[in-house]
Amino acid sequence: MKKLQLLGSTLLCSTLLLTGCQSHEDKVKEEKKQEAKKKADKKKQQKIEKDYREHAKTFFEDMYTGAHQVNMQLDDHDSEKNDFKRRKNALEKDYKKYKDGMDKYPIKDKKNKQIHQFITDIYKIDKANQDYEGQLYDIKGLDNKIVRKLLCQEYFYYDMAMLMLGEKYENLEFEDLFDKRTVDYINTIITDGGNEPQNTLATFIAHQGEDKQATKAQIKRLPKIDLDRYSKIVTEKDDETKSADRTNKAIDEVNKRLDKDSQISHVKGSVNSHFYDVIKAEDEMFEHQDEYKEKLKQAEAQDK
Repeated sequence: MKKLQLLGSTLLCSTLLLTGCQSHEDKVKEEKKQEAKKKADKKKQQKIEKDYREHAKTFFEDMYTGAHQVNMQLDDHDSEKNDFKRRKNALEKDYKKYKDGMDKYPIKDKKNKQIHQFITDIYKIDKANQDYEGQLYDIKGLDNKIVRKLLCQEYFYYDMAMLMLGEKYENLEFEDLFDKRTVDYINTIITDGGNEPQNTLATFIAHQGEDKQATKAQIKRLPKIDLDRYSKIVTEKDDETKSADRTNKAIDEVNKRLDKDSQISHVKGSVNSHFYDVIKAEDEMFEHQDEYKEKLKQAEAQDK
């Protein structure tokens, strides 16, 4: 009987040892399996992040050759309208292509997420600008000279918004993320091809006070220069802002100098302090209006 008990105990111990060994082996196998999965997932994610950069590069190139490529004759009103339609269609088509493609790229990399937000902000600013321009072209009978005058002011604020956007994302250091050609595309998009915003504003100011203005009926349909639409895109939480009350007082001062068809809308909330500074600068630039008018007159004479 004792021998049977001893044999039973031995068998039980052996079984427990075998079970323990199997449990350990299973645990080791599971750990190796999980480790292999982590490596595979990491490799897969790295490919996603790399492929996303190529996707972003394609968007910048599409924007450079499409929505940000101007092809028109300045003395042909139909050419201007047709080129606007082309740029508008290009913006929507290229952004849709980018956005739809994002289904393939569930990005997690911090830099890539910033690039994605940068692209989204570019689209929002371009869309706001094109909405304004489109409303001008939709006003029946609006003289082309008036359209150009108003677009000078709109493009001044658009250019300033783009420069602020570049400042917002300067920590991205695009030179370290993309090849030189793509960086050049980005710089051209942000700086409007190196255009100097103050020259655009000077042209606008030179045209103020001319006899030709929009009719009362047309003025009712004119889109106003609305700084809220740009400020909310380029402003971050820590950025310095100016209150709506203070900004609107500055706007009122500028509006006193502007034609009735060129008025700037009051802002509804606080705006980026850069926009406040720009409004004050526009007011001050009127002190040189005669100089701008003379330069514009000379330039127009040379073009004839």
